[in-house]
Amino acid sequence: MVGFILYQNFRKLRMKAAIALLVIALIGGASAVSYIPLKNAHATPEAKASRLNYLKKVLDGLLLNRHSNKVFATAQEALNNYLDVQWYGPLTIGNPPKTFNVLFDTGSSDFWLMGSNCYSLACFVHSTFAFGKSKTFRDLKQNFSIQYGSGSTAGDVGTDTFTIAGLTCTGCYVGVATTVSNDFYSSKFDGIAGMGWPALSSFPQGIPFFFNLYSQGEVEESVFCFYLSKNEGQTGSTLVFGGVDLIFTSEKELTYAPLAAETYWLIQIDGMGVKGKISDKINVIVDSGTSLLVGSSDVINPILNAIGKEYDCSAPEKSPEIEVHIGGKKFVIPPHLYLLDIQGECLLGIQATDFPAQLGFSVILGDVFMRQYYTCFDAGNRRIGFGLAK
Repeated sequence: MVGFILYQNFRKLRMKAAIALLVIALIGGASAVSYIPLKNAHATPEAKASRLNYLKKVLDGLLLNRHSNKVFATAQEALNNYLDVQWYGPLTIGNPPKTFNVLFDTGSSDFWLMGSNCYSLACFVHSTFAFGKSKTFRDLKQNFSIQYGSGSTAGDVGTDTFTIAGLTCTGCYVGVATTVSNDFYSSKFDGIAGMGWPALSSFPQGIPFFFNLYSQGEVEESVFCFYLSKNEGQTGSTLVFGGVDLIFTSEKELTYAPLAAETYWLIQIDGMGVKGKISDKINVIVDSGTSLLVGSSDVINPILNAIGKEYDCSAPEKSPEIEVHIGGKKFVIPPHLYLLDIQGECLLGIQATDFPAQLGFSVILGDVFMRQYYTCFDAGNRRIGFGLAK
């Protein structure tokens, strides 16, 4: 429900930018750590220079770790950053293989693609999966239906073999969407690859593909991490699979928080707020499929009141920093990350939304938070780690 969130009060941003507000995220590495550098859709000379610095950083990491027991693989794929609110990347599926762009989403657990038998408006403007032409596709004669925070899809469930960053998931679940809501019309991706826990799956007996990659021995450790660039046009955003690589953080070790549930990537934090006025302890989820900082009104409204209505993307220093306290440590979100300059219009990447109590959380830490902090999802140790991103 949470993974692909386009909240209706943010409708103006979606229409103006012609996008679906989201964040892309992650998956694993074969018997080691694999990297997926994220390539921005709007490359500039500055972006190319940043790309060279990124490659140097990866090489430095290889040298730093050459004496360790962990081998750092060099499998890389280009992913795209669209306006700093939508990350998506390539996935190849079937035999003969075909490549699609997918959103990697820790807020949901199912992998689906728009099918060739989909006649929804969104399917006509995206690449579709001709499952009947794949020799490795198996129809399970099962159906699925998923309702996201904004948008929905439904269709049939099957299995096929697909590859990401050189990692192969054999006989893994894939949904073939026959119906897709218009919310996906302007998205830059052809489907969603869910990275939540199996309990969230809408597929009968569905297992999220990263868990399958681990069980099939494609990754050495059941860990994946996000490094997201802070500025539009900046390359270097990376999905790390199969382990933690500290070259993406300026800290010597990550701060970890234990999972409070194995549904969403849900943790308890000590509180959040501005100017030292911090909320009580709350449950939050860390969601790569949500671009914004979204939370209950009792937590978010005091933050919005402190920011006021006169915020200015050209003068972010006039707005306050947001404090998120995790594991006894203060994590700061600077205003230039929550003030979103979308095609010349300054918009606030924070929203108050009261979630149903049964969901078990009050706040979603999405892209606004993850662009500032290198974030590692450690399924094996049931925890999430954070370190200040370089």
